[in-house]
Amino acid sequence: MELRIQAQEQLISQHNDSAYVQRLMRLSKAAEMRNYMQTELEPCDNFYDYSCGNWPKINPANTASPRETNYEQLLVKGYHHKQQRLLQRPADAATDADEVLKLKEFYSSCLHYRQTPLPVYREQLLEIAAEFGHMPVLALPGQEWPADDFDWVATVAHIKRKYGLDIILRLQVSPAGIYVGQPQQILPQPNRQARAATIADQLERHLGVETELARNTSLEITRMEDLVAQHMRDLPVGVLGASTHPRGVGCPPTLRPSISPSTLSLSSSGH
Repeated sequence: MELRIQAQEQLISQHNDSAYVQRLMRLSKAAEMRNYMQTELEPCDNFYDYSCGNWPKINPANTASPRETNYEQLLVKGYHHKQQRLLQRPADAATDADEVLKLKEFYSSCLHYRQTPLPVYREQLLEIAAEFGHMPVLALPGQEWPADDFDWVATVAHIKRKYGLDIILRLQVSPAGIYVGQPQQILPQPNRQARAATIADQLERHLGVETELARNTSLEITRMEDLVAQHMRDLPVGVLGASTHPRGVGCPPTLRPSISPSTLSLSSSGH
């Protein structure tokens, strides 16, 4: 029923230039306003109750905390409804703005995720990982990983630029410079074993990594995250100016000597 209503609304909205549709919309809005009224009351005694007395019955306030008024709920509901209709319309590169086009494509990929065969899904993930170089955990038997050529700062910056993800460092660009801080996901973990188990499961399910290798890799990732969290906890958020850092992205100097690039590569590829 809801899908049919949405389809009808979309059909009407596409032809709302006709006099017939405009009249229907006016009558619909008039009927909606009529439902809010308590016509049995005397308007001169209390005009608000006369004109809007049924509003709380039709739109009761939410009792959840934090408490919201029914008007706020109505605005949010209307926004979500418009958002849903926008996402369900076919993507059109010719007319959609870039950000809207990306949202529609992302929404469509989410809908088709469960229909994607696991081998195809894994292959797509491997292609994404390959955009940023090699991952030691995914290396074939006998294949060496070029650790000396790996630049984790450039890799993190590349991922941030293309996907907007903060990995190892939280990077926020402003006209004044680049702010460097600690990502929310890298915090001291009270239960490292549980965190490692989650990462190992993700490596196995999504990338097909063997159980033992996934377990060892997850331990390295959590160990690296703890090291980063310990260093970042003692450092204020810094600002890197473009004039002093031509590459555009830098790293607090105290992080460089104490964290292995090979370990960092596992973390950047695992998140």
